[in-house]
Amino acid sequence: MKIVDRYLIWEVLPPTLFAICGYLLVAAAALFLGQNQVVLLYRPPLHLMAQLLLSQVPQSLALALPMGFTLGILVGLGRLGANDEVKALRSGGVGLRRVLLPLAT
Repeated sequence: MKIVDRYLIWEVLPPTLFAICGYLLVAAAALFLGQNQVVLLYRPPLHLMAQLLLSQVPQSLALALPMGFTLGILVGLGRLGANDEVKALRSGGVGLRRVLLPLAT
């Protein structure tokens, strides 16, 4: 792995993780808001509510990963473009395909 690859991955990784966590938080809030009548009526124990939340994580993660990766790549490359770092990479002999290669795999 070249230094350019690591640099690009570290530029895209924080917004990607932030977006995935944000989407999971929204999914958890939607789950609890959808179940608020049951929670208020039966007052289940906290461990059952946590179990319900954890049982929904794989489904929510399947929806959050593609959106998080897309948003992270857009934000990361947008930041690189705004700071003219893509131009610096291109003038240094790094092609556009080479810039996008670590993000596509």
